[in-house]
Amino acid sequence: MSRTVPRKAAVARLGMIGVAAMSSVALGAATRGGGGHGRAAEPQRPHPALSAARSLQRQLARDFHHPFHVRQGRNFIEIYDTTPLFASQRMTYLQEAHASFYDYFNLRLIHARPLPHRLLVLLFKQRKNFLSYARNVDHADMAWAAGYYSQRTNRVAFYDDSTGRSAMAVDKLDRQLRKSLRTLARRERSATLNREPDLAAALARQRSATARKLLFINNYAHFALQRINRAKTIHEACHELSFNSGIQKRGVDYPFWLSEGLATSFEETDSPARINRGRLAVFLKARNSHQMIPLKTLISRQPGAHVTIATLSTYYGESWALFYYFYGHDRRSLEKLLLLYRRQIPGRIIPPKRQLAFFQRCFGDHLARLNRRWLRTFKRY
Repeated sequence: MSRTVPRKAAVARLGMIGVAAMSSVALGAATRGGGGHGRAAEPQRPHPALSAARSLQRQLARDFHHPFHVRQGRNFIEIYDTTPLFASQRMTYLQEAHASFYDYFNLRLIHARPLPHRLLVLLFKQRKNFLSYARNVDHADMAWAAGYYSQRTNRVAFYDDSTGRSAMAVDKLDRQLRKSLRTLARRERSATLNREPDLAAALARQRSATARKLLFINNYAHFALQRINRAKTIHEACHELSFNSGIQKRGVDYPFWLSEGLATSFEETDSPARINRGRLAVFLKARNSHQMIPLKTLISRQPGAHVTIATLSTYYGESWALFYYFYGHDRRSLEKLLLLYRRQIPGRIIPPKRQLAFFQRCFGDHLARLNRRWLRTFKRY
């Protein structure tokens, strides 16, 4: 998810895009000590990205009054207070995102450059700490988000979805079902002792059905949480990779559909040319219920500050579908648009009329015809 910081009313998903440059410490190259005849070699200085991670680790420990840890990977560095297993799994997903992004995001003139340094990723065990960090560091209310990329700090932040609202609702249902099981078992024993076989049999069937429901919910919840954690990790990592590899330019006011369409393209598959089933389902629901965001609105405006979760989800679904269409059917024009935005001045808001003009300069003026062609691509679904 991404959001442009200067546009206070703009919202987006899976982060925010700021305009300030990253500190020289985080962007600098590794500096090594030299040696010479007749004197000892100077001690080797730590890598700047690792130094930035250690500094952030200490700051977070002071802010939240408990230890944070650092995990180093080939292309990312995690600062986390989650379990080591959770951090290890996220690192695996981050590296998957890197491999997919560099292997499959193929354009003719724009190529992903090697990363100038390892990228920083924050992992919070508790959702409340994630929200507090977003408020204090990025001055943003991210209550609707599961994670975000901040262009201002050039960092990604997540929390463990097992501490989120959906997981808490599942935990509440789990407790209710377990309480029902205990009550049913107690009543079944009482009916048996009172020689009420019909009642005991009915209670046994009810207890068996409740146990199956509990098993299903726990199995489904575990699978769903794993899928959500993986998708959001890859989504936000692709934002971070795009803005650090030269595909996108930090500080530029990109349209929502372009940034989010790119990131959603890798959530469930390793290539933008493949179907993202989750986003496709949202897109088809909006199409079939005649609740789509109009194409002109989608390409020129950010979602409003008070947009509903359902509408925001539709924005994401349509952004994926439009990016998927262009990547498969008009990649050259998509590349022209990315190049056009790369020439824009960081920190300047691009108004909707100009966003629309940029789009039409690259894809043509006939929006109605384009809309028909785009929707025809998904006619078989």
